[in-house]
Amino acid sequence: MRWSSGILLLLMILPAGACGPRSAPDDPRPRVLIIGDSISIGYTPYVAQMLRDRALVAHCPGNARHTWYGVVWLDKLVAGGPWDIIQFNWGLWDMCYRRPVRGGASVPDRARGQVAVGLEEYRRNLEQIVSGLERTGATLIWATTTAVPEGDRGRFSADVDRYNAVADQVMRAHGIRITDLCAVSRTFSADLRPGPGNVHFTPEGYRQLAAAVAAGIKPCLDQEAEN
Repeated sequence: MRWSSGILLLLMILPAGACGPRSAPDDPRPRVLIIGDSISIGYTPYVAQMLRDRALVAHCPGNARHTWYGVVWLDKLVAGGPWDIIQFNWGLWDMCYRRPVRGGASVPDRARGQVAVGLEEYRRNLEQIVSGLERTGATLIWATTTAVPEGDRGRFSADVDRYNAVADQVMRAHGIRITDLCAVSRTFSADLRPGPGNVHFTPEGYRQLAAAVAAGIKPCLDQEAEN
């Protein structure tokens, strides 16, 4: 039984909720969509505040989870368009090792679990997702996966570089801009995370990530203003 088979992963997929804010019909601001997991959910409000005078920023419905979720539910993730700019990321859920438990659930377990999505499967899924996102006509930005601290129950810290390297190849082949949140997160002190081995961040950590995200979006907004 392989958790990367896709079939078992689909059992984890549930329809997500509503998308972020909608602009009024006469709102002249470019519309920016952020797609990603809980890390992006954490920094999106700060991005929206930082860019409030220049763009309407929304997050996709709920948590975008792993790339299999993106492949299956891409239309739901980009609902509410058209979008002028889409920043997206997958990775932390993909590289997580999980072990099945009673009741059909699973728990993170890097010692005894199976990886959710292997590297080659991750590459194929990203290719399919990128092709779908390109059809929206939006300017695309990839955000690298943030660093995994030592002690995470389901992930190996070194895998971040492996998954980011695969994503980098895909994005460069498609000419997609890259915002390196991994590099930013690696400069963070331990007090910018809620606790040891936690992949999430404190409010200040999310604010600092948001500053990097906003900086990556601004050149695209400049291009929108010129068109």
